[in-house]
Amino acid sequence: QSSTSPVFADALSPGGRRMNLQLPDGFNPRTLALARQWRSEAGTDDAAIVQRSLDWIHREFAYTLSTPLPGRHSVDEFLFDQKQGFCQHFSSSFVVLMRGAGIPARVVTGYAGGVRNRFGDYWVVRRLDAHAWAEVWLPERGWVRVDPTAAVAPERIYDTLEDRLALDGAAADGLDLAGRWDSIVQFGDWMRRGWNTAFLSFDAQRQ
Repeated sequence: QSSTSPVFADALSPGGRRMNLQLPDGFNPRTLALARQWRSEAGTDDAAIVQRSLDWIHREFAYTLSTPLPGRHSVDEFLFDQKQGFCQHFSSSFVVLMRGAGIPARVVTGYAGGVRNRFGDYWVVRRLDAHAWAEVWLPERGWVRVDPTAAVAPERIYDTLEDRLALDGAAADGLDLAGRWDSIVQFGDWMRRGWNTAFLSFDAQRQ
């Protein structure tokens, strides 16, 4: 189950604004220069800066798990040299760019997705469903969820965890090995869940 907060702050405190604008000194000069340029061109329109960054990602960036180790100016390297990475690269670089433009921003981590177990009719959320996105503070809107990774054009998604874990679905004899393996995994998870429910959690209260 999930639920939204019943109360939303309509103003960002001075301390909260300072915290969500903090950047370390002496890092990523190209990113900060671009952020200042965008701020100068957009004036007070924070939403325009957010959209401009998403449009840039959609045009030029790619998603892949195969990335080099970051250097000293990791955000500069990602935004201007590599232009490809996974959710941690996109979310953290986006937040640095937004903060450089004077927009309070923060990285958010959690889970996105999951797989329905058709035997037990429940959902399995795994570590590979972990995701990182961002939130920005916009006037009269408060904290707004932004997922820069989702802005990547579909044709430039090259390498995902699902790709690495998938079996070849077309064997030489025409059998759907991937589909069969998925059924075995789901049945095994359902059996394990049943064992945990029926035996491991059988306590005095249930008795």
